[in-house]
Amino acid sequence: MRLKAFLLPTALALALSGTPAVALAAPSDARPTDAVDLDVLFVSAHPDDEAGSLATLGQWKEKHGAKAGVVTITRGEGGGNAVGLEEGPPLGIIREREERTAIGRAGVENLYNLDRVDFWYTASAPLSEQIWGHDDTLAQIVRVIRQTRPEIVMTMNPSPTPGNHGNHQQAARFAAEAFHAAADPKAFPEQVTREGLKPFRAAKFLRTGGTGSSSTGPQCATGFVPAVPTDQVFGIWEGARSAGGKTWAEVEVDARRDYVTQGWANTAAAPTDPAKIRCDFYTLVDSRVPYDPADTSPEAILRGSVLPPAAGGLPRGTELYLTADRFDLAPGQSVEVTAHVRAPRNRALTSPRVSLRLPRGWTAVGPGAVRGAVPAGKERTVTFTVTVPAGADTNEQHLVGASLTTGQGTAVRTARSGWSPTCAAPWSRCPRWGCSAAGPATAATRSWTP
Repeated sequence: MRLKAFLLPTALALALSGTPAVALAAPSDARPTDAVDLDVLFVSAHPDDEAGSLATLGQWKEKHGAKAGVVTITRGEGGGNAVGLEEGPPLGIIREREERTAIGRAGVENLYNLDRVDFWYTASAPLSEQIWGHDDTLAQIVRVIRQTRPEIVMTMNPSPTPGNHGNHQQAARFAAEAFHAAADPKAFPEQVTREGLKPFRAAKFLRTGGTGSSSTGPQCATGFVPAVPTDQVFGIWEGARSAGGKTWAEVEVDARRDYVTQGWANTAAAPTDPAKIRCDFYTLVDSRVPYDPADTSPEAILRGSVLPPAAGGLPRGTELYLTADRFDLAPGQSVEVTAHVRAPRNRALTSPRVSLRLPRGWTAVGPGAVRGAVPAGKERTVTFTVTVPAGADTNEQHLVGASLTTGQGTAVRTARSGWSPTCAAPWSRCPRWGCSAAGPATAATRSWTP
């Protein structure tokens, strides 16, 4: 059962803007009282892959009660051992213990090891997929999402950029597929019919890091300049102090030192000068809900997903997102853009109307008004024909915005259209992940031939 289609067709990995609507994904039915209910799920390949995000996860837990969990596809038994002779499975057991200790410093209690084999270093995501097994590994991640129901799914960079471990790439690609597959009742239906799980629509999907430049210090989040102007990158400064008195940068260093087998026991101390303390950065890959792109606060990612929306936003559980029939356009061409409006499962949306916000000179033809009210828990769409002006510049990427007005509130979202002739199929998400994923120099990394 191949489910790779979940990664590609959802082409608009939308950034959202304007008045945030609640991004708490679809409300769940009654669940066992001992069920784990997460707010954030980090999907990684090895123990220690989450180390650079512990300052963020710790802040969110301490300040907002956001409960995070970590999926680790392998136990890292194929890695090195800087402090002993253990290797293979015995090393994997040690590395799991190190990981549990480290993430515990950030208040993370739930760790899910998928027990896929950790083999030698490779730059190839397809080789990682082949050895791990696509369907079985994806099914495991989908199961964890359906069991724990996190509003936010985070992962690493899926692009084959120089130096990016192939295991990391594939873990991130699995996370992207799982974000969509977990919401689809046709994906791994046995989890629904036999295991009693329910499809779950997580609100946001992000990857660690951001392509661009920034300075250190308390204003690092506001000073980030993305290399691709249409990227939506959030920053969380590590200089805030924890309840224990240390900065979160210091807490993260303490956590890194727990990974002793990886030679991190002597990690340099964190800066004490606030001006030298960095931000953790995260790039939005996909979102089903609106958010405010101008929000540079440490909780910006949480707003509209884990945290409540601003006053005047749409009711809890409302979704607004765009899809398009393709990304790459030439001047004078048109594209079909569909706005999807989904009502909360306990409340209808009355008098819904969608309007697009377009780059200068672009035009859109479409009805705007959604036919009738959107029933509770249902989705309706409205489609526009968007045309690029004949004199438009090429080799550029643009954003298309959508505003939704209903009798219950208003939301505005900005969607990355990714229309650039430099990024070609099959990587329709490549504008958000970096066009290197579609470039001819990396074409060989899409498949593995021994």
